[in-house]
Amino acid sequence: LTGTFRPAPAAQSLTRAPHILRDSTPVTVRFSNSTGIPQIPDNVPDANPRGFAIRFNLAEHVHTDIVSHSTDGFPTRDGAQFLELLRAIAASGPDVPSPKPIEQFLGAHPAALAFVQAPKPFPSSLARETYFAVTAFAFSNAEGQKKFGRYRIVPVLGNDYLSDEQVSRLSPNYHYDEIAERVAKDPVRFTIQVQVADAADTVDDS
Repeated sequence: LTGTFRPAPAAQSLTRAPHILRDSTPVTVRFSNSTGIPQIPDNVPDANPRGFAIRFNLAEHVHTDIVSHSTDGFPTRDGAQFLELLRAIAASGPDVPSPKPIEQFLGAHPAALAFVQAPKPFPSSLARETYFAVTAFAFSNAEGQKKFGRYRIVPVLGNDYLSDEQVSRLSPNYHYDEIAERVAKDPVRFTIQVQVADAADTVDDS
């Protein structure tokens, strides 16, 4: 989808990024289901958490991105550990005896186990879900002050989730049909917030 980002005036106290200094910036956004499997149905549990990526189009071939998803956290601390997780999943087919590689990985990584076990409800619409950036960013303002923060993208309409009974009646392409119908009638609006870290907070662990 395409849209427009308009910064709040107070955001300049946090960053001098070009899309904060301008009145508005065109954006391209992409919703996605979890797992990276393109044809995964919308109505199965593995479709959660939902992804939301925003590209701020600053100039021809010049952009900055936010990559987020709808669970507050991430299973691994960095890319190298995430690759370990993916390899463990790939090596854990139905014919592999227990303890499977993925079971061993989750047993050795409490944060990954907590992420897997965290509730991941079905949103009634991709426009009614909150999304959390995977990583923290360093923000620098015009005075040279530097702070770390993590994006949180909040729907103006608020969060809304489906019951198990409602989920059982969803079509495989429900969320993408619904968002297309919704934006054809009215714009979908989100606020982009920044959760600012304290000096003692960890900022290099997704």
